[in-house]
Amino acid sequence: FVPPLMLPDARAAIFHAQQCKLKAQEVLQGLSGLMRIGFIGTATHQLLPKLIPGLRSNFPQMEMELMEMTSLEILEGLRARHLDLGFLRFPILDSLALTVMPLERDDFVLAVGSKTALASAPGQRIALTEAAQESFIFYPQQRVPSLCAMARLRCEMSGFTPHVVQEAMQVHTILSLVASGIGVALVAGVARQHAMAGVVCLELTDTPPQFCIGLAVAVASQQRSNLAEGVLAHVLQHHQTPEVQLRS
Repeated sequence: FVPPLMLPDARAAIFHAQQCKLKAQEVLQGLSGLMRIGFIGTATHQLLPKLIPGLRSNFPQMEMELMEMTSLEILEGLRARHLDLGFLRFPILDSLALTVMPLERDDFVLAVGSKTALASAPGQRIALTEAAQESFIFYPQQRVPSLCAMARLRCEMSGFTPHVVQEAMQVHTILSLVASGIGVALVAGVARQHAMAGVVCLELTDTPPQFCIGLAVAVASQQRSNLAEGVLAHVLQHHQTPEVQLRS
């Protein structure tokens, strides 16, 4: 028997208990909770504008914390359990304790000043060997080691060691330096989606077939939450290209 004066409090207690039970069920089913996602800057060009609306629709009770980081910071965040999922550039030099799954393939293009002789290459296509004597803007090895190593390897595949005159990490900064006449730069092809005045991105004709860079999703290899599993499955289903699926 509940005294009449206590009925409102009793009803409120029952309501809150039911809400707590519902929340617990949602967490166990992987439908709610906090999802901490790290991403590199180039993921904002195409992936995030498509991904975020889909996640909000399929996981309406999920809270998202989005953080722009370098690939190295994402790897460290995943290992330290400060992140649940990350979008980063592959190949990865060190994927210890992590599962990295490619989403889309990409290739380097050569960003050159629009008033340079290289910019007039027929069909905006060029062999990287033709830029061997140019000054290069490169990625800092300490901050983005994988991308720096891949860019250097790509130059070596074309028979030269790049003459590096400037380092920069963010693509828009690199393109600004190219437009300023500092040098040329290897950037991911997705950068062409957001062209900058004073810059032309040239397709490379001498890229070996086995060489590629791209965008990948990374998670901890063990002890992932149900929510992380659900989001990962959604990402792979909706944002992994058919070309990559065939290679997986």
